[in-house]
Amino acid sequence: MNSKLKRISKFILIFYSLTLLLTGFQNCGAISVGPGGPPEPIVLASTVSAPTYLKPPTEKVQISRLVVFMDMSQSMVSQYCDHDISSPEPNSTPVCYLSNSADPDLWRLKNLRNWLVKLQTDLPAVALAETKVLIVPFTGGLAELKRDEPSVDGIMAFQTVPNAIATVDRLMTEQTQTKNNILGASPSVVVESVMGTSIPTTRLEFLKAKVQTEVDNLSAAGLSGYANFQVLVFSDGEPVPSTKNIKDVIDRVWAVKEDAFELGGGLFGYTQCRSLCASTVQSWINNNFSNIPAVSCTDNLGRFDPPDSCQICVPGNTYYCTGGANVPNTSCPAYCVKALDHYNQTGLGSQYDGGFISGAKNTLLNDIKTSWGHFESNTASKIVRSINGVRAIFAENSEVQFQVQFLKIDKYKLNNPPPPTAGEITNWLDLAKNSFTKNAIHEVITSQNMDKTLFKSLQSSSSYKIRNFFVFNLNARVDKYADFQIDSDSDGLFDYEDSSPTNARTNGVCLDSITKRYGCMTLNCDRKLDIDGDNLNECEERTIGSDSYDFDSDNDGLPDSIEILYDSNFKKFSVNENSNPQADSLSDFKAVFYGVHPLANWEHVEDNKKMSFYFEMTDPKNFPTESGTTLQTWGYRAQIKRFPGNEKQATAVNFPMYVSKNQNILNQHPFNILDSNANSNQNSMLILISLVSVANPNEIYWFAMNKPVGFGLTDPIELNLADLVQIRAKDPQGELR
Repeated sequence: MNSKLKRISKFILIFYSLTLLLTGFQNCGAISVGPGGPPEPIVLASTVSAPTYLKPPTEKVQISRLVVFMDMSQSMVSQYCDHDISSPEPNSTPVCYLSNSADPDLWRLKNLRNWLVKLQTDLPAVALAETKVLIVPFTGGLAELKRDEPSVDGIMAFQTVPNAIATVDRLMTEQTQTKNNILGASPSVVVESVMGTSIPTTRLEFLKAKVQTEVDNLSAAGLSGYANFQVLVFSDGEPVPSTKNIKDVIDRVWAVKEDAFELGGGLFGYTQCRSLCASTVQSWINNNFSNIPAVSCTDNLGRFDPPDSCQICVPGNTYYCTGGANVPNTSCPAYCVKALDHYNQTGLGSQYDGGFISGAKNTLLNDIKTSWGHFESNTASKIVRSINGVRAIFAENSEVQFQVQFLKIDKYKLNNPPPPTAGEITNWLDLAKNSFTKNAIHEVITSQNMDKTLFKSLQSSSSYKIRNFFVFNLNARVDKYADFQIDSDSDGLFDYEDSSPTNARTNGVCLDSITKRYGCMTLNCDRKLDIDGDNLNECEERTIGSDSYDFDSDNDGLPDSIEILYDSNFKKFSVNENSNPQADSLSDFKAVFYGVHPLANWEHVEDNKKMSFYFEMTDPKNFPTESGTTLQTWGYRAQIKRFPGNEKQATAVNFPMYVSKNQNILNQHPFNILDSNANSNQNSMLILISLVSVANPNEIYWFAMNKPVGFGLTDPIELNLADLVQIRAKDPQGELR
């Protein structure tokens, strides 16, 4: 065995002995870092100074906004009514049905109330005062119009948690009364209530306007960086009416007319209208009923017919129906069109003199346009696109944290799941699962007491530990040939391969390494916009295909920009990846951890060219916050034992980057983590730490410090972790916002 191998074997034995000793000393202090476990520092110091403490993730009062989009349509407590839009058959005796309804026991409202009460109970007074709730109920039809009245929902606005609980109580009373009316055989009262069809698009526009105004107000006050929005969407996801529903209703009017006049199925019976007018009805629907011909009914003397006198026009009748090209016996006879006028006056009984819908305008087609909403937009894909408009608000104001929770309720289908079907997804909540993958939770409401904690970071206490601890030299590292090389401008290209080694972004947009490996997208992107704080701007993230909202796109613990610097794969979990298995067994994560290119042969790298440092956890300390909560972080002793470096060229300073398109001083990053020190006699040391919540391992925060260091390091450097600055906070799902 040669002397080098002996030295390595001896080192490994000492290293593992010390590791076991440290592990036994820390005992419960160990924290996991995913499948690969925590990274081990290469050298363990024997003595360091007193422990220092990281600053808690945030000490400012969090501004919390809960936005609730609540389905209050009739399908929640009634499957359908015989005279309703979703009724399968016409019936002169109105009956409503509880069976197969989505939420007859009001689980969605009861859960929301429980969560709000829990929020009110758990939050300290200061945090509760900064928490507001917007509840937007949606139905459709005239019921939607009624909600514009001040006595119903005209007060829809951000309100306090206690007032929000009172609003939920009122909504529960409203639906309980609707259910009681059905059980008490009073379906006509159901139709007169504030229940209605499910058309979410109109109310979504209202909700977006409210959220946009709130975000704008917070931004104008310089508070958007402390804002956290959670959006809860409650529904069965079934949009009604659809185009088919509209056709069914028109057909049902003709069937009721014929039944009322006992016309039978003759040539001029109303049943003929359903077959003769199919293409015409489709044309009306395609044009949102803007191309309906004017129809009149007159007697043989030209006198205008009173409404009841022209129920049907046939040759030889005293009265004649005329309507331009739509005359009797053409593709869609005028009497078919006329039958849709005054549709409420025959065959339905006096209680329906107002039409199928309360407040009808004596014209079914007019009711469809004005009362049932924009049914032509009531498709799963269009609704999901509309919801995506809410997300777009936060994309434009990326300093605001947000999360969307889709809560599906359909008790009947929960107990009687339908067989799987292939083809187009018509349920918009199911479709949302494909469109909303980040910052989104998809759940099914299965009881009235589901456990959920809103705004977890506002609870009475939180505890945090270091997840990953990195030390990088931005100007010098081991290349893929196992040689130690200089990268003066920290752009990911070593000076020997860089045509412009003193300017990280020679073209003024993309890092030189990105330009060389991927090209550089420069159109329709902002070179100064860095939403996630990883020092890759919007143009660079689009060019390489990384997530511009995520500091660490593959969630392997290495930020995207560091993986670009080391030519590591930012789309693969580097803890389990080994790009050079023929040469060594070192994962890409550990190679980068030690300052080595993933392709380098570990056995050929000189020990004095490997980064080495030490950190250990000590006792925790509690920090009070302005929100009245307590944040607990552990103390650490940290020391840089070896910082390999070398003389570099003097470099240009990078341009500033911003967290938002609103590029003011409040939204500017405190520093860019890849900034290289301009001095040729100094290298840039980047200390990068991720902090994880003990209670929620997906809640991750990043802290960093970039300091100049002489490359001739002779004495260990002891770190004061209190000097680290928080970069950007991850949301509770581990997605950076």
